[in-house]
This record gives sequence, structure tokens and C-alpha cells, in this order.
Amino acid sequence: MKLQSEIILAVISGILALGIILLTARLCHYKKQLRTFYKNNNESASETIKAKNKITTCGDEINRLIAASERGCKDNYDMLKTSGGSKAALKVSGEKEITDKILTILAKASGSIKQMNEITGEAVKLLSGSGDKIKEASHEALLVNDEYTDMDVYINDFYRTLNAVKITIIKLRDSINNINTLSFKASMECQRAGESGRGFKVAADEIRQSADNGTALLNETDSGIEELSETVRIIDSRFRNLEEKRNTLDKAVENLSAGNDCVADKFSELYENIEITRKLVNHLAANAKEFFEESENKKKAYSDMAKVFLNVGKTEKNIAADMEKIRMLNEDILNIVGKL
Repeated sequence: MKLQSEIILAVISGILALGIILLTARLCHYKKQLRTFYKNNNESASETIKAKNKITTCGDEINRLIAASERGCKDNYDMLKTSGGSKAALKVSGEKEITDKILTILAKASGSIKQMNEITGEAVKLLSGSGDKIKEASHEALLVNDEYTDMDVYINDFYRTLNAVKITIIKLRDSINNINTLSFKASMECQRAGESGRGFKVAADEIRQSADNGTALLNETDSGIEELSETVRIIDSRFRNLEEKRNTLDKAVENLSAGNDCVADKFSELYENIEITRKLVNHLAANAKEFFEESENKKKAYSDMAKVFLNVGKTEKNIAADMEKIRMLNEDILNIVGKL
């Protein structure tokens, strides 16, 4: 019986030891993976909030600058469109060829400014979409930090349960050793008592009690192992959630970068149109000065045109300055997002 109980003890201890080793190794892997996740993500939720606030500030400033640029483009378009007095003066002069040439240039300038409006509108939509993606990424980063906090609780629970199981195994080993001792005593009692079964009955009762204790401890060990397994399953599930959130974060940053590339392309188109409009206006002004020097009507027409061209030039400079500010703010946003 002693040999049998020792075999049982060895098998149980081996199974439990193997299970604990596997679970502990798995948990160590989780802790290492958790540190890697944490290192790759924000150092803390407060840093994420700061980044989010800074991004919001940049986004608000970009929207303000875009709105100012849109107003500037509209003002230019309206000024060129409503310069009817100058056109009438040219028509009165009877020089149809010159009038047609100037009106053609005006139409091109108006078309260019209209296109600037459209491009600016597309840039606004792209920037707005990028801002939403940044907010989404920041939100996911905060959720990931919450997951880290919850994960620490489960890891602590794992170690607490693991220690309880180890203590239970020690008690189980002591109980089985006690059964072996009592079995030996019972054997000796039987030899001394002869036909009397009293000593054997006492020893048998003690063995039965120890066996019951051992069974209870074994059940407690099984329960502890099951609790450990459940904790590992929960940690498994939470790590999958972490990976999904990290993928969402990476995708948001990827989309943001792509959106900003599109915005940069739109700004390039906008700069080209500003340059085209500037050349058209300068060409018109140079020709108009020469054409309008002959009569009072022409001088008045030139004066009206010159005011329009001057205002257009000022507005274009403001738009170009705003576009440069927007480009720098975009760079700031990308730098912030790169740290998420």
C-alpha cells in the first residue's frame, strides 16, 4: 500500500507540477508581451490625452485658416465677376479685340479662382476626415491603457491562485505521507492484537479520515488548477482584444498619413492655381495699362481694374501664407501621431 500511495503521489505531483510549469511559462510570456505592447504604445494615458488636445488645437487652427482661404478665394472671384463697369467702359471704346482679349483673361482668372475654391473644399474634407481618424486613434490608445490596468489585476489573481495551489499540494503530500504512516501503524497493531480487531479498527478509521482529507485537498487542487486555467483563458481573450485595438490604432495612423498625403497633393494643386491666377492678373494689368492710356474712359476702366487686381494680389498672398501655416500644422499633427 505504501508503494501504491507513493506512486499515486508521484503521478499527482508530476501532473500538477507540469501544469503549473506550463501555466507559469505562459504567464511569463504574457507579461513579456504586455511590456512590449506597453512600450510600443503611449507611456501613459495622460500623454495620449495631451496629444489628443494638441491635435484638436491644430485641427481647429487648420479649419480657421481653411475658412479664411475660402473667403479669400470667394472675394477674388466676386471682385473679378462684378467688375462690370470696367467691361462696359471697354465696350464703349469700341475696341472689341482688346475687350475680348481682356475678358478672356478675366474668365481664365475667374475659372482658376473657382478651381481654387473647389480644391480648398476637398482639402477641408480630407483634413476633417484625418481629424476624425486621429480622435479614433487617441480613443483606442486610451482603451489599450485601460486594458493594461485590468490585465495587472488578472496577473495578480493568477499568482495568488498559483501560491494557493502550491500550498494545497504540500498539504496533499503531507496527507499521503500520513496515510503511509498510519498504514504501517495498522499493520503493527494487527500483529500485536492477534485476533482482536480493535487496534486495526482505530488505525483504519484514522486512515479513512486522512484519505478523506487527501480527497478534499485533491479537489481543492483541481479547483485551483481550474481557476488558473480560467484566468489564462481570460488573459488570452484580453490579449486578443489588445491586438485588435493595436491594429485599429495602426490602421488609423496609416489612414491619417494617407489622408495627409492627399491634402499635400491638393495644396500643391492650390499653389499651382494661385500662381496661374497671379500670372493672368499680372498679364492683364500690364496690357490694360497700355490699352487704357488713350482716353478718360479707358483710364477710369484701368483704375477700376487696377483696384481689383491689387485686392486679388493681397488676397492671394494671404491665402499662400495660410496654406504654409496649414502645411506646418499638418507636419505637427503627423509628428504627434507618429508618437502614438
